[in-house]
Amino acid sequence: MSFYHSDLCGSRAQSQTCLSYAEMKQSVRSKHLGSASWITDFEGIAVQHLQYLPYGEPYVDQRHAGSTYSERFTFTGKEKDLETGYGYFGARYMDHELMTMWLSVDPMADKYPSISPYAYCAWNPIKFVDPDGRIIDSASVTQEIKDLINPLHNSYNEEFASVYQDLEADPSVTYRFERWNEFHINKEGKATSGGTTLADDRAVVIGYTWGLETTINKENTPSRALCEEICHAKQFCDGKWGFAKTHGVLWVTCGNVDEEEAHIWAARVSGSTSKVDYSHYNLDQTTTSAEHAWIKDNPAVRTGAAPKYDNNGLYSAEFWFFKQPKK
Repeated sequence: MSFYHSDLCGSRAQSQTCLSYAEMKQSVRSKHLGSASWITDFEGIAVQHLQYLPYGEPYVDQRHAGSTYSERFTFTGKEKDLETGYGYFGARYMDHELMTMWLSVDPMADKYPSISPYAYCAWNPIKFVDPDGRIIDSASVTQEIKDLINPLHNSYNEEFASVYQDLEADPSVTYRFERWNEFHINKEGKATSGGTTLADDRAVVIGYTWGLETTINKENTPSRALCEEICHAKQFCDGKWGFAKTHGVLWVTCGNVDEEEAHIWAARVSGSTSKVDYSHYNLDQTTTSAEHAWIKDNPAVRTGAAPKYDNNGLYSAEFWFFKQPKK
């Protein structure tokens, strides 16, 4: 169970009338999906108690005697429209009570062709949450990330959240966060150890550790490795590097996997003060992007040519998988 503090007269609920100081300063306690469960005042006294059916339909809505406060950010932490009762996720609205589904088509439906564009979390609301009505996100592995991107949490990191939002907005690829000790990648490229890899369903898997580096070097912070890997994912998103299959078997990285940039950014954003030795990385300074690596792989044929990117700027053919470089 997690909780965050909020001020009902602040940006989180500007239209909410503040009834008293006891209801002005309060905490929202949530369960694994991020849904508001217990709302308490500054003394820890329960003001409201909420429980939900699987798709967000209210099951329990109890209030302290004399309290008229009603929490607006309810199921999975999303705002509930007070007039319609629909949940607002950013990209679209959801009907929690009558249809238990989205009210409009998924704007990224082409990423999940086997799932109805109106389905909430692939009809699995117990395991998954949908952060904004577009991308399915596993609720079981990203609590640290949710805290870092939640403006209401004391762990909120604006720069990390900005990169996370860039990845979410990428219409061509699904980015998936997994702990390093919870998956591995085999020779076919299926993510089933370590770093940013490509899964067999063409999802970019961001493998990370949390807190391990602090036991190795006390100058590190718990989020440093996570920040480094999300920086690499942003490099992929920007077309700096991509994936290629060697001999049509093993997926490997190609292009400019800039370790120095990732380490410097991660140290600064995470607040780590440790120094990093880059000499053992043997960085390729001559390849500027994944597209450049594609040209160098067969210069006689590809020099002066350009990959045939799809409408989302993705090239996925001939054992290659990368994004068009940003200008």
